[in-house]
Amino acid sequence: MKNKRFTVKILIDIGMTICLLLLMPYSLLSETAHEWIGMAMLMLFIAHHMLNRKWLLSIGKGKYNAFRVVQTVLVIIMFILMMGSMISGILLSNYIFKWIKISGTYVTARQMHMFCAYWGLVVMSLHLGFHWNIAVAMAGRLWEHPSVIRTWAARSVATTIAGYGLYAFYRRQIGDYLIMRMHFVFVLHSPNEGDIHYNVYIPDAYDGTKEYALYVTLPGYQGLYFQGVGENIRTEDFGFEAQKYITDMIIVAPQLNDWGQTSADQTIELTQYFLTHYIINPSKVYINGYSGGGETLSLVLAKQPELYTAALMCSSQWDGAYEPIVEMKTPVYFVIGESDEYYGSEPFKEAYQQIHELYKEQGLSESEIDKLVVLDVKDKDYFEGTLVTYQHGGGYLFCRDKEIMGWLFNQ
Repeated sequence: MKNKRFTVKILIDIGMTICLLLLMPYSLLSETAHEWIGMAMLMLFIAHHMLNRKWLLSIGKGKYNAFRVVQTVLVIIMFILMMGSMISGILLSNYIFKWIKISGTYVTARQMHMFCAYWGLVVMSLHLGFHWNIAVAMAGRLWEHPSVIRTWAARSVATTIAGYGLYAFYRRQIGDYLIMRMHFVFVLHSPNEGDIHYNVYIPDAYDGTKEYALYVTLPGYQGLYFQGVGENIRTEDFGFEAQKYITDMIIVAPQLNDWGQTSADQTIELTQYFLTHYIINPSKVYINGYSGGGETLSLVLAKQPELYTAALMCSSQWDGAYEPIVEMKTPVYFVIGESDEYYGSEPFKEAYQQIHELYKEQGLSESEIDKLVVLDVKDKDYFEGTLVTYQHGGGYLFCRDKEIMGWLFNQ
């Protein structure tokens, strides 16, 4: 080893790279670990600039060619992004800095954190790329003699990293995050139900001073987690259309793994999490399920119907018990195409009849029952003149139907 200073520089740079890689896959770590790694990243970032203070002091000196201009601009941008990431992270902290809470900053801090994190990844990658030859030269000074093998190994590593980076940028749709088209895919680490992935929309006006409505939308097969992160909000518009009905409403879109009992339990836990951690009006908690998500919804309602004000079942079938929703009198709206290619309309007709009969046994009148359970079977004319080529896929039209969505949010 030639120089301890160079060794420390390299170790710090390696440490920053490792921290960056660990910070980006948020869902793989606990929130506590994410915060502590973020703190380590900040300390290494400060140390990195202290060890390179000569470069900082020389910014105003000498001539600038195109390469130096780009390098300097990248460093300045990266510094701003790092500070933005750290400040927003502190405001969002639930552990290390949980005592720092400023009312009305949550949404802005969350958006800033995402923006700075993803742009920081890009800028830091560019910064590393521009300094790759310097990094290789510094690493070479750790050994007494130069090596052609090490040189080519470093070039191979750089090429591999760059190639995979381009692939990952496209595959993971990082561009959507950079332009704020997609927000965080959050993860609730549940000790009982495992990791629960979800997207969430929180209105900018939310500051915890008044009650908001809550809407949970469960995806069909194309929106399940294994289909790709965020596919549920790309393939279904229920969450986006719901914003037209209630302004003061938090919208949660879980990305479930299947349409069985585990996903139902995760949906219940996620609902309870938002009821506990946000100021929610318990009389305005709505839920819908499309296709496989409807099957999940039926299991949710069979277990804890009291959590929800009303439920919308779209193009699906009922898999759960009927008695719990009748006991709690939770309103349910069934809507499906008459010739739905996947389920057919008979399962919904059967579910409606079962629930209707149970209400009759309780002595409810027809008008009272009609307020609690609705069966809406759409004939082929409903789908004609649209871009829909088959009725099951036509379930996507239901979120744009004012009568259907209006029923849900007027309960």
